[in-house]
Amino acid sequence: MNLPATPHSDASGSGIRLLWDNDSDNETGFTIQRSTSADFSTDLQTFTVRADVTSYVDNTGTSDSSVQPGTTYYYQVEATNGSDETSSAFSNTASAAVTLPTVSVTALDPNANFAGPDGNPQDAYLDFHRTGDLTSALTANVSYTGTAADSGEDYSGTLPTSVTFPAGRQDVIVPVDPSNGSADFSSDIQAEITDPPRTSLQSAWPN
Repeated sequence: MNLPATPHSDASGSGIRLLWDNDSDNETGFTIQRSTSADFSTDLQTFTVRADVTSYVDNTGTSDSSVQPGTTYYYQVEATNGSDETSSAFSNTASAAVTLPTVSVTALDPNANFAGPDGNPQDAYLDFHRTGDLTSALTANVSYTGTAADSGEDYSGTLPTSVTFPAGRQDVIVPVDPSNGSADFSSDIQAEITDPPRTSLQSAWPN
């Protein structure tokens, strides 16, 4: 019985997807074993599916039996019959891990000033970039260092507190209007990803 295990993500969430060949002609179901060690001696979990089912998604979540991101899991599958006897040998051992997405933010022009060559505000942009599975949309929450107050502001207008990556898209560009309202005529804007976890941060427009 051939068993591959791969990270999986769709609209319902993330997990590890198992697929196997049905080499048995008398099974009443399949038993799936999962462990955090290759010899199945640690954190052993057992799941069952009915006859003729040849796939299973082990989802992430908060219960004790849920897959946890960042942990490698090992799987094996066997066919069973109604008398609790195996009707096939265990499959090969397959392993996989769910990796959380990483989101970073950088300034497309880190030297953008509050005033361009003509003395008018210079356009500036933040590039939010994600890595990992692009199958599903992803929303990242953002906080900023800098102010848009009436006096002493570092930027004009309102910056979004979250950015959403549509499914399949790796980058989202957010325009920023640096301002010259601060007392020392300098702007310092930094954006930081606050969620999802395991994100990198940075950047902005130091003058």
